[in-house]
Amino acid sequence: MRIKVMKFGGTSVATPEARNRSALRVISAKEQGYRPVVVVSAIGRRGAPYATDTLINLLREIDPNVEPDARELDLMIACGEILSAVIFAHTL
Repeated sequence: MRIKVMKFGGTSVATPEARNRSALRVISAKEQGYRPVVVVSAIGRRGAPYATDTLINLLREIDPNVEPDARELDLMIACGEILSAVIFAHTL
């Protein structure tokens, strides 16, 4: 079985309709004999509630004069992508 890597950006997983369209592409790939490997970005575009920039700004709002350390930024970025992955997996 051939592997097919399928990357979906934030707008592809931002709404139920967009997630359903993306899920249909994954299902179609599977029906064509591929083994899909799905990669999703955090949900939405700049300013959306779970978008990466929004999550990072939550840290920066605490004290605008202090840049969050790299570990905190990495964890916050991962949160958006984990949420997206869980929601997309449930859609499938």
